[in-house]
Amino acid sequence: MNKNSNFKILLLDAPENDMGWFNGNVASPALGYIAAYVKNDFDVKILDLHVEDHPWLTLKQTLLDFKPDLIGITFVHTCHHSEVNSCLRMIKKISPASIVAGGGYLFGVLYEKYIKSGLIDIAVIGEGELTFKYIAATLAERKKNSTVLSRYDQPLRESLKQIEGLAMAKIEVGTPLAGFDSNFEVYKSPPRKFIENLDSIPFPAFELFPMDRYNLPIYGGRETFGAMFSRGCANRCSFCTESAAWNHTVRRHSPEYAIKYLKLLYEVYGKKTFVFGDTDFLSKREWVKGFIDNLKASGMKINFFIQACCTSVIKCADLLPELKRLGLFKIMLGAESPFGDVLKLLNKGMQNRNIILRAMDIVKRNDVLLLIMMIWGTEHDTEESLIQELKFFSRYADFISPGMLTPYPGTSLYERLKDKDLIMVDDLSMYDQLHVIMPAGKMSYLETVTTYRKNLFLHFNANWKTYRSLFSKNKFLKRIQWFYFQMMWNSFYKDVLAFGQTNFKKHIIHEKEYDGIMNG
Repeated sequence: MNKNSNFKILLLDAPENDMGWFNGNVASPALGYIAAYVKNDFDVKILDLHVEDHPWLTLKQTLLDFKPDLIGITFVHTCHHSEVNSCLRMIKKISPASIVAGGGYLFGVLYEKYIKSGLIDIAVIGEGELTFKYIAATLAERKKNSTVLSRYDQPLRESLKQIEGLAMAKIEVGTPLAGFDSNFEVYKSPPRKFIENLDSIPFPAFELFPMDRYNLPIYGGRETFGAMFSRGCANRCSFCTESAAWNHTVRRHSPEYAIKYLKLLYEVYGKKTFVFGDTDFLSKREWVKGFIDNLKASGMKINFFIQACCTSVIKCADLLPELKRLGLFKIMLGAESPFGDVLKLLNKGMQNRNIILRAMDIVKRNDVLLLIMMIWGTEHDTEESLIQELKFFSRYADFISPGMLTPYPGTSLYERLKDKDLIMVDDLSMYDQLHVIMPAGKMSYLETVTTYRKNLFLHFNANWKTYRSLFSKNKFLKRIQWFYFQMMWNSFYKDVLAFGQTNFKKHIIHEKEYDGIMNG
């Protein structure tokens, strides 16, 4: 097929505001894979507003200059709800003729809301590569035959209806793909089956990203990059969007694919430190052994950080020494809580206090940095349970990420708490695990906020391990601890200014710049 340069696709990632416990920016793997599927057929541009100094001016100018026929925008992190919405509003103002397709977990969950609001025309639900490719091909063919794309084009709508894995306004003569009348119905096509062989997927189109602008300061700056070799998670944790998004299944690229992927980043783009985004990197022991063998054979000298659940660490305990020799420097452990009633509520399966202790001990016996993911704020929690959790994990952890219980839309936790009318914050931009969404235990909302902030500040600032780590000879430990230390003081300063408030609000990044464009 010859490239159709007359059909233009803009793949867009909204700018990100404060990411809390995460410092830096990475390229969207989703947009990279989507681009790989359409770059040879159409004129494709990726615009990653994370790395732009003036994101809203850049978006405006790109829309005016590039004049995209189709815009694909991703929505993965719930807390960037406001930035994503702001992008969509600017698109409607500056480039109203562009067809907008929204993909990613949140568009898949909230597709009716977004289509009825008119902010997007099409929602891509589930795995997006093939669905988006077919949407683009359908639109391009119709543009070739009719010169101009129209949302009211009935033949176009009938063709789109045949594509699996999408949603749009229900087919009726005279009805646009999306609109502003919340009374119309939304059509949802049958779901698309997952791609069985992930190795059949081409590498992301890295050449379309500004690869020299991605920066993760706490892990090594511009030589650091993200990578992911699986999709989904077979566990059924009630709070987890990754598991919910992939129907509690997991598929993996082969170890050979993984190492070729890393080698491309290593040799072509100079990336030497990697943050692996797989939810449970160690879940399949034979895969890990294959990864070790292939990484050895590659000759690459890299550093890498993985995520794992406690049972997987125990299962792969004898493989950790070799992973450490090959560059493993940090494990993020999904421990959540040492308390049985909380673990049961979070649906953590067979995990218990002893399993958590075993996993933490294994990590530290291998001299690997340990980051504990902790959750507090359930109906079983109290101020004393927060204090005890922090003490329990501090026995082994180099870092603790003490997240507030956050009921993400689409998870079983969200549905349960919504049914109980316990969710007090509807603003999705606050769903960042740093802000209180619901009261803990028998406390009021404000008491929960005060208890959480106070005890975190005391823990991080009255803890000898914090100060020792600030001057560690381990470069990763030192960098990360300084970041956490500064973040806690910044948070404390904000809390003092906002003391007594219950209606917290986040402002979008570069808000004045955005308002100037939208009001101009």
